[in-house]
Amino acid sequence: MTDLLNIGLSGLNSNRIGLSVTGQNITNVNTEGYSRQSVEFGARTPERLGGFFLGTGSEVDTVRRITNEFMVASERSDISSFGKAETFSAVMDQLDQLFSNANSGLSGNLSTFYSSLQSAVDDPSSIEARQVFLSTANNLAQKFQGLQDQLLTLQNDIGQQVEAVVVEVSTLAKEIGALNNQINVAINSGGEPNDLLDQRDQTLRDLSKLVDIRVVPMENNSVSISIGSGQPLVVGTDVFTLTTQINPDNAGVKELAIQTDSGAKTVVGNSLGGGLLGGLLDAQYGVIDNALNNIGRVALGISGALNSAHNSGMDLENNLGGDLFTDINNPATVSNRTLASTSNSDPANQVVSVTVSDLSKLTTSDYRLTFTDATNYVLTRVSDGKQNGALDPALSSGAIGGLPASLTVDGLTLDLSGAGFAAGDSFVLQPTRGYSNDIAVKVDRAESLALASPVRTMTGSNNTGTGSISGGEVTNNATAFFTDPAKPLSPPVVIQFPDPATVPVTYNILDNSDPTSPVALVFPAPPAAPLALTGLAYPPSSGILPVDFGFQVEISGAPAPGDTFSVDYNTGGVLDNRVGLALAKVQTTELLNNGKLTGEAAYGVFTQEVGSRAGTARRDLEASEVLLAQSQGLQQSVSGVNLDEEAASLIEFEQAYNASAQVISIARSIFDTLISAVR
Repeated sequence: MTDLLNIGLSGLNSNRIGLSVTGQNITNVNTEGYSRQSVEFGARTPERLGGFFLGTGSEVDTVRRITNEFMVASERSDISSFGKAETFSAVMDQLDQLFSNANSGLSGNLSTFYSSLQSAVDDPSSIEARQVFLSTANNLAQKFQGLQDQLLTLQNDIGQQVEAVVVEVSTLAKEIGALNNQINVAINSGGEPNDLLDQRDQTLRDLSKLVDIRVVPMENNSVSISIGSGQPLVVGTDVFTLTTQINPDNAGVKELAIQTDSGAKTVVGNSLGGGLLGGLLDAQYGVIDNALNNIGRVALGISGALNSAHNSGMDLENNLGGDLFTDINNPATVSNRTLASTSNSDPANQVVSVTVSDLSKLTTSDYRLTFTDATNYVLTRVSDGKQNGALDPALSSGAIGGLPASLTVDGLTLDLSGAGFAAGDSFVLQPTRGYSNDIAVKVDRAESLALASPVRTMTGSNNTGTGSISGGEVTNNATAFFTDPAKPLSPPVVIQFPDPATVPVTYNILDNSDPTSPVALVFPAPPAAPLALTGLAYPPSSGILPVDFGFQVEISGAPAPGDTFSVDYNTGGVLDNRVGLALAKVQTTELLNNGKLTGEAAYGVFTQEVGSRAGTARRDLEASEVLLAQSQGLQQSVSGVNLDEEAASLIEFEQAYNASAQVISIARSIFDTLISAVR
């Protein structure tokens, strides 16, 4: 009777545990991260009775989690991909709205700017039209500044999010290290701590949402976690701290590092693969930086071309024109283009000055200049990784010789000076980034807007030939001809074709201060070799006037002996709009991207790129969401609680429990019968 009673009791205990596990599954059907548990039964060790073995009942071997590590790992990977896509798409949507919106973008301001310029050109004497143009020019400058401010604000917001996520990553890493320890203790005491394992898996899911992780199983069900290019975050119960630090090449940007308990740091890098942190860093380094550079290049291109034209003009008060907008190579902008590494050698007085020398060749890339020793360098274009000779054959040697030295690449001039460079000295060069914040209108009065050309030409009244002279233009108002504000273009000149005629035809350039008696011209500041100003061959191989004059004219046709053409300052030329036309022509001039894009077109291309990337980011988000739903569905199909299945198990265990109770009842009945028989 005892054997039968023990068998029944074992069945009661086993099925009671089965009912408890089933109840636990049912009550945790909505618990996040809970894995369905299953009871595994086994037969007790049988007893030998004579020539055979008799069973002694059942027992619970274990209560195990129903999980599939491959599906769990796949889910973590998809969670990480979704986190990155969600974050990156949000940033791209912000940028798309910023640049493509008619109110927040630049296109509307550019259109209004050129329209008001055309109105001023159509009526160059109108103070009102000039004032309206200057107002739109100020609006354009403020729009450039506003766009940069918004980008920098977004960059700062991303930086703050990175800081917050880094703290959260370190917190979760500590939780995982503690769970590893608890799981070790539990396993060493016997059995699997299912709830702790579920808790760790859920923490790993939370961590993978923040950063792409690689999980490697260790002894006693511990795990190690690494990020980036393999930097450890958790190794068993040892936990490292993810932190940020100042980038030695760019004090305005922080980089990620792993810090040990001793304080030692290992740089993680900015390519994290996935997770919210990966999306933030991709937006920071791959999008915001590029946007700042693009906006800066557009501002440089437009203002540089407009300044060049305005400098060749004359205002309503007969003054020479200056810059319309801030000089593209003003000292403040130039100084901000170079970021010296904080780890450069002492004394840190090395100077790398970057000026824009050719707008058409300007790219939107940053550059890195690193010295391998005092006279040898490696110049890298960050956007494509090309170096030295691959950028320009003139840089193939990678050597500067002595200081000062100068390098030219992609429309930039790099002037190197200081006490000297040393191996490891590094500089990040950002040629276009800061100008959109520095741009401002330099003309503060409508009368000072230089729409007229300072040069006036006339054909001699007694000319007999078919020669005609162009209106002329100023190419450089900083030459000696323009040094006297009271008498610009001094002295005036006359171009004279000798009489009698010469063969071949020649012409002279004379001082026309006294039109009745021109005299030999003494160039106010002659170069090392005196200019030949008489007996010049006609037609000339280049311009009629020497380039050193700073102004130029063209003569076409066949001048006759004795013909003259005069060039004087355009005093009182208030109705002249020749420079105004040159300013307006900037709108249609392909001045960027090797002469392939206008300023507006360059902005349009950039806006299209942002829109395209935003669309791609949205599609990636949708795809990652679908993949995550699939992997979560597969994982739940294995580990999730199915109430129908649990209800069936509940009935099964209940029936088995009742049957075991019936076995005990029968054993009791038999025992009672035996007792009665003995009596």
